[in-house]
Amino acid sequence: MPTKHPRVAITVPEDIKSAYARLSGITGVSLSKAMANVLIEAKPAIDSLCDVLEQQSNPSQKLAELAALSNEMNNDNQTDIVDRLEAEKRQK
Repeated sequence: MPTKHPRVAITVPEDIKSAYARLSGITGVSLSKAMANVLIEAKPAIDSLCDVLEQQSNPSQKLAELAALSNEMNNDNQTDIVDRLEAEKRQK
């Protein structure tokens, strides 16, 4: 099937594939489209990350620091989202 966008092959661990397959099933889009949608939505953040890393004398160390901070923040946000969804479910 021809496409106007370039194709990229990636190898991911099985648990990552399973998470995206689950998202695919929930949203009704193909696995590749689910993954592409997440990557497309992440582009502004990736651009900002590149801007920061380009200014660093040790970009690998800075990336590790930012990844740790991001993971911590994401965990907090996910907990907040789950709490909100559970509260909405109880109200129904």
